[in-house]
Amino acid sequence: MKRFLEQLFVVLTVVMSMAMTQTVQAQETFCIDFRPETLNIDSCGILTTVYIEPVGYTPEDIDGSTILLNGVVAPLFEPTCFSADVTCESGVNERMVKFNRDEVAAILPLGEEVIITITGMLADGSSFEGTDVVRVIERAVCLGDFDYDN
Repeated sequence: MKRFLEQLFVVLTVVMSMAMTQTVQAQETFCIDFRPETLNIDSCGILTTVYIEPVGYTPEDIDGSTILLNGVVAPLFEPTCFSADVTCESGVNERMVKFNRDEVAAILPLGEEVIITITGMLADGSSFEGTDVVRVIERAVCLGDFDYDN
């Protein structure tokens, strides 16, 4: 029995040592800016835009294929709406990504303070997250839909 306990102690010591030396990648918190600030779900718009400010990283460090809006909607990567690096008013480089407006509207509740969360991975294997608060409404009048008689 004593030999068994000694072997168990060695195994547990090795396992604990391995667990403590494993590298755990931290989650980074980035600033994001969702546009439009008021999302009209009945709007005739096609795209929404999110600007991601990768604090401590460059826009190129963001793995675009891992970006998700509220854990569900992936950005569009077509030639007309490919993600790009832009420089904001403060002079900081940002990653701009476009989302299909209908897909975004389908997952958001109506409200004055609706939380938008953007998540993804960086080239070094760490994850990132950022949030913004937007207003979501459902009133809209599209040209051609207006009732001129009333």
